[in-house]
Amino acid sequence: MLRRQKRHFALLMNPYKLVFIYCLRLLLFWLSVGSALPLCAAELSLVTSSEHKTAPTSVEDIDIAHIKKFQHQLLEDLGNKIEEHPEVGDNYFRRAFIYYQLKEYKGALKDCQQAMSCGLDHANIHLLKSEILFAQKNYGEALPEINKTIALNYINAKIYALAAQINGNLKEYAEALQYCSKAIDLEPSNARYYEIRAELDYKVEQYLRCIRDANKAIELDPNLGIAYSIRGQANYAVGDLKQAKFDKKKAKELN
Repeated sequence: MLRRQKRHFALLMNPYKLVFIYCLRLLLFWLSVGSALPLCAAELSLVTSSEHKTAPTSVEDIDIAHIKKFQHQLLEDLGNKIEEHPEVGDNYFRRAFIYYQLKEYKGALKDCQQAMSCGLDHANIHLLKSEILFAQKNYGEALPEINKTIALNYINAKIYALAAQINGNLKEYAEALQYCSKAIDLEPSNARYYEIRAELDYKVEQYLRCIRDANKAIELDPNLGIAYSIRGQANYAVGDLKQAKFDKKKAKELN
């Protein structure tokens, strides 16, 4: 375990390697058929500018301009492929994935729909569409897409957590709590999932359960300001004004 942590730390301290890994994985995704390769947030953000002559030593020294340039080059290449073969749904899917990474959700959604009209119906296309619609706060249309993803047996903690958030925003709290608990069962050390469930607990007026979940989220990640905010509201609801005041102050400090 310690050896793996050391290798991971060494990788983070060499952002040039991260650039190579990110570009390689994105290229593999571009060349793959019918499957999205999830990209680690650290690989996307911890990359160095081509202007640096020495390895950066802090996050302030790092940007992702050249990564975006690489993505835009892929968009151009995919655009050419689509012009040549407009009937190939995989090219629309790959381009939708890149648009989503760039937060160009309108273009991403349009390409998702075009890919589906070309016959694509695998779990990844429905997952991507649900994430795009969730980002646009279109929860009603996101719901059938995430349900389809799960129905196709493409299941992991992230997908369950997304399903929980979509259902929660539609006030389908029983389903949301069920999905969030499944996410926690798969990743019991993920503080964010406890935070999501704590918020759902609060909305169904299960204040003591909310406090327990918020406590667990804070135990796993003491810098979760939202968890303090939720716990503060729950403590206020049960009459613990002193703790509620502390939580409110802590949430303000972190946020």
